[in-house]
Formats: sequence, structure tokens, C-alpha cells
Amino acid sequence: MPTPLRTNIYLGSFCLGILPAAGVLLKPLTMAVLLVVALYLLLIKQVGWICLILSLFFLAAGFYYTKAWRQIRTISHSYSTQQELIGTIVEPPDIRADSEFLTVQLQKDQGKILVKAARYPVWHYGDTIRLKGSLEEPASFSGFNYPLYLERFGIFATMPRPRAIKLVAKDQANRLLGSLFGLRTYWEGVIQDALPEPESSFLAGILLGSKRAIPQNIQDQLKQTGTSHIIAISGANITIVLGLLLQVLPLYTPRSKLTSTIAIAVFITLLTGASASVLRGSLVACLGSYLRARSRRAWTTAFILSSMVLLLLGNPLLLVADPGFQLSYAAFAGLAYIGSPIKQGLEKFQISERLPEIIKSSFAETAAATFGTAPLSLGLFGQLSLIGLIVNPLILWLLPLTTLLGLVVLGSAWLVPSGAILRLPLWALLHAILGVIGIFSRLHFGVIHLTLAHE
Repeated sequence: MPTPLRTNIYLGSFCLGILPAAGVLLKPLTMAVLLVVALYLLLIKQVGWICLILSLFFLAAGFYYTKAWRQIRTISHSYSTQQELIGTIVEPPDIRADSEFLTVQLQKDQGKILVKAARYPVWHYGDTIRLKGSLEEPASFSGFNYPLYLERFGIFATMPRPRAIKLVAKDQANRLLGSLFGLRTYWEGVIQDALPEPESSFLAGILLGSKRAIPQNIQDQLKQTGTSHIIAISGANITIVLGLLLQVLPLYTPRSKLTSTIAIAVFITLLTGASASVLRGSLVACLGSYLRARSRRAWTTAFILSSMVLLLLGNPLLLVADPGFQLSYAAFAGLAYIGSPIKQGLEKFQISERLPEIIKSSFAETAAATFGTAPLSLGLFGQLSLIGLIVNPLILWLLPLTTLLGLVVLGSAWLVPSGAILRLPLWALLHAILGVIGIFSRLHFGVIHLTLAHE
């Protein structure tokens, strides 16, 4: 039996073992499918009983690892009682129109809580605050497992209505992360000074993953046209940034490229807050660079599963409680498996000869990612935008140049004349992208809606 197949079986079994440990009940249809797959591997692929027994071992390993991981991190709180707590804000505040959400690490090993505070005063990463109020236990709503989602961040309680919040001290969290978050805030200011709205907030989303200043109507247009991924730092954004930086840097050996890729990926990950899609994109970029440095070719399925397992070892709940992680890997799988076939099929049409290569590549990548994420999009959000198959190829080829000009503007912020020269073409590109998205968002077709029936 080929080694890649055994590797895929073991890695897949580990991932499968995480599901019941995270409270996901496998339905009879799913169990039947798994049984058919096991019989197929045994009878057709002739994997052998030893391989199947080892797969059960990895299945158990995934189950018990997740159980232990959750048990170690579980914190119990006293709910529905007024109390006074002291803790430090350990994530950049999530600022909304009329409120802000604070992730607070409590003192005396009491774990993290999520606090919904008023919009003002503004709190910052590293602020130690004194809270007065009652803790509440997170509850599921509309079929969404909110407690599990918060547990993925290590949060087991919320304080939605604190009676009072008082500053105790500043800069009490990780100094390195504080500096990086401060740099991101500074760059957000540079972008706001360089460009008018909504182009400035749109560029901040592309480069820094900052969505809080993007007008709601623009966010709605992005969802309607299936282009929200543009303002969420993802594998595609990281690939673009890494590609541009690696071309500019004087790198001549595979080892120097690998070292630079790791350093840039770590910097981007920490700067943007280490979301699941960023972690996936950075890890895949580093693994790909490592294989190129070793002059090795990756097995597609094993490459996808191994990168997934590495991230799940850090946080197994990503697999079931983080939509960003799920969609990122679904898009990645779509690109890996059907990206090239779609492009080859497109070449057979006569009209494709008149299309630029970059348009054909963008269409193939968009179609592959859309097909990969379609089941999840319908299941998670009850909506799937097919307009993205048209819109994405029209705008994605502009992103590398837009990203390059944006990076130059950020890097030359202290050189006012240099940055000013690039502002007009940068604004024009952003305005054109937003214009295309706005036009297609007004077309009321191409969006599939599914009514979700929640228990």
C-alpha cells in the first residue's frame, strides 16, 4: 500500500477523533458513509487490518487529546452574583458602533471572560481594569454553539452589563504583542491620513485585516458579491504579501528564502491577531517553502491534513468551533484539487483565447474556492453567492498591485513626497474595486439562500 495513503488515513483518523470529544454527534448517515469508506479501503485499496487498527489508535488519540486539552483549560465561575474582579485586556478590543468587546484575563488563575463595555471610554490592549458586575454563562442561540465558540478562545464566562469599569494600570500584557498592535494602530492612522473614506478603511482591511472602520453598506456589498475574503487576512492575502516581499528582498538561496518566509509569516500572524485563516495561510506558506528548500514535492492530501493537524494540536476546537478555520481549509482543498482541472477545462473554450492569462487564473481559482466552500457556506450562513464567480476574476488581478502600492505607502510614511505620489493611483485602484463590487451587489440574482432549520 502506498505510504501517502497510510499517512492520509492516520491523519484523517486523528481529525475524526476530535469531533465526538468536542461534543459533535455523528448522524447515522455520516456513520454509514464512514463505514463505506472503511470497507472501500479494506477491500478495494487493500490497506490491511494492521492499518485499520492503527487508524483506530489515531482516532482514539484525537479523542483523548481533545478531552485532555479541554479539561486542562476548563474554568468554573460563580454566575449571576454581583462581584468585583480585576483582570488585564489580552486582545485588541473588538470595537462596534455602540459598544466594544474586551477579552479580559482575570487574576488569580480565574481564566478569561468576555466583557461587553460601552463604546466610550476606549480601552486598550494591556490595560488592567477593575470590573463590577455579574458573570453569565454563555448560552447557545439560533442553533449556534456559542459556548463552544468562546471556549475555542479559552473564555468560559461573559459580563454583558458591567456596573463599573475602572483603570488600574496600563501596559500590563505582553510587551512585544503590545508593540505590534500599536504598530497596526499607527499604520491604520497612516492609511486614514493618506486616503479618504471608504477607500482608506477598505485598504486597512486588505493589508491589516481591520474591519471595524469599514462602513456597514460596504460590508453588506462584500457579502452579497462573495468578496468578503478580500478584507479578511487569509491565505490569499498572505501569499500576495509574501510573494511581493520575497521578490524585493535580496535572497539567493532556498535556505534564506525559507528563513525570510518564516520571519515574515510570524510577523504578519502576530500583527493581525493570529486568526485561524491567518494561521493556516502562514503555516502552509512556511511548509511549502520548507519543501522547496529540500527540493521535495508535497502529496496534496497529506500536505493539507498535516498542516491541519499541526494547528489542531495547538487548538483542537478549531475544527468544530471556528468557521474561519473551516472555510479556509475548504477553499484550500478546492484550489488544490479542482483549480487546475477547471483551468484546463476553460482552455477548451474558444473565448478563453481572448482572455488574459491572469483573468483565466482568477476565474479558475475563484470557481475552485467557491465549490470547495459552497457546502459550508450554505450550512453555516444559509447563503451562497454565485456572483463571486464573475466579480472575483474582475478584481483579484488588481489586488497584487494594490497591495504593493499600499505597502509602499506604509513603508514610506515618513517620506511625505514619496507616499503622496502613490496616493492617487492607489485611490484609483481601490475606487475601481469598490465600484465593481457596488455595481454587482445591486443585481438581485446569483445568490442562493437556504432556510436553516435549527433545533
